[in-house]
Amino acid sequence: MTVTELVFPAFKPESAEAGFAALLNAAKTLDMIQEIVFHGIGHVLRNTDAQVEKELRPFACLVWDNTQSFHTIFPNSSIFREFVGPMKVFLAAPPAPRLFEPAPGYGSSAEVWKEKAFHIFVGEFKERKEEVGDMWKNFIDGLRGSAQGKEMKEWMGYGIEGEGGRWLGILGLNSIEGVDEAIVKRLGEIETWIVKNVDC
Repeated sequence: MTVTELVFPAFKPESAEAGFAALLNAAKTLDMIQEIVFHGIGHVLRNTDAQVEKELRPFACLVWDNTQSFHTIFPNSSIFREFVGPMKVFLAAPPAPRLFEPAPGYGSSAEVWKEKAFHIFVGEFKERKEEVGDMWKNFIDGLRGSAQGKEMKEWMGYGIEGEGGRWLGILGLNSIEGVDEAIVKRLGEIETWIVKNVDC
């Protein structure tokens, strides 16, 4: 089973531009890791209710062929050290990977990440796991009725390891506009990100 890794690196404000450039360059190293099904880099435009576009906050997504492959590479392999080495001087704190496996009915998240923009939702499901899944389906069904929704890609997963008890929902879109998040927010407290794909 594939596993989706989300990373939100935090660069020092005074060196964010250089750090972002170093991340884009270092990402080429990931092409050499056969266990990575897909990887991409994005620029966070909004985090929950805060507009953060000018802060140059990066986002990285990696889709692994399985969890074991992730642990084989992170954090002690030579190729991981080659990847992260050029960025260390710019980081305010060590990155913290967040892992999610597909929810029932979903496969790899790779296709979602090929769109121009993403809406990312993370929340806790507690004892409401099945209800959260149903609410996500209702949210998607509502979006499918719009012009933008017809071209949308979506994915849902559940957290593993350090993200246990959390759910992840992703919308892949041609633009960042036109998504009503009200239905998703009925699920309780969630953190959201709007991300522009810098690989497009």
